Parts: sequence; C-alpha cells; structure tokens
Amino acid sequence: MRQKPKVGQTVYLYEANRRGRAGQDLEPGVVTTVGRKYFTVEGKTRPSMEIECEIGTWRQRNTGFGTGYDWLVYETEQKFEDDKTKDQLCQRLAHSVTWTMISLQRLQEIAVLVDLGYAEQQKLNNES
Repeated sequence: MRQKPKVGQTVYLYEANRRGRAGQDLEPGVVTTVGRKYFTVEGKTRPSMEIECEIGTWRQRNTGFGTGYDWLVYETEQKFEDDKTKDQLCQRLAHSVTWTMISLQRLQEIAVLVDLGYAEQQKLNNES
C-alpha cells in the first residue's frame, strides 16, 4: 500500500485516457488537501485543474464516466517509469511466449517464481 501523501508534496500526474496520446507526458502537481479517504492534487501547469484521488490506490476518484478515472498519481517519476516497464514486460510475456516450447524444468522454475509473487501479493493484501 502506498503512503499517505502530505500537503505540499510534489507528485506526478499521468493522464490514462488521452485518446491516441496516452502515456506521453507526466505532469507535475501539488497535493493541496489530504482527508481520511481522498486527497486533492492541483496541476502545476494547469492550476485550475484539481483532481480528487483515493488514498489507497492513488487513482482519480471514480467520476462515473468511462473507466471511472482519467488520472493516475505517482510519488516520483521513477515510480511511473517502473510501472511502465512492468506493464511492458507483462505484455511481452503474455503475447510472445510459446509455453509448449519451454522445457518442463524451466516451467517448474517459472511456477516457483509465480508462486512467490502470488504469496508476496497475498501478504501485502493482508497487511492493508
């Protein structure tokens, strides 16, 4: 679970639902308010833009349109880059691996890694 943001903290906004331009730029923002469930971010380049985000997910509060959120908020630019790399690796593994061509021993090694990841995720879920 991510840490609770602090008022005045600089964060980075990613516009997830830009048609045809998603993922091109990060926008700096500043945390303006922090409540029990939500926090508000004001864009530095667009000061009139205020986004209310959930503390647990750092995603924009469900707006009721489309996917429910348009903006993701990151603590650092590096966290954004890490998420982007993770997504690319997941897509690469999902679409380019022919599992039947991998030896039984390698598949068993992969299964151990997957089980470790699952156990780690369960532990994180139980802590929150």
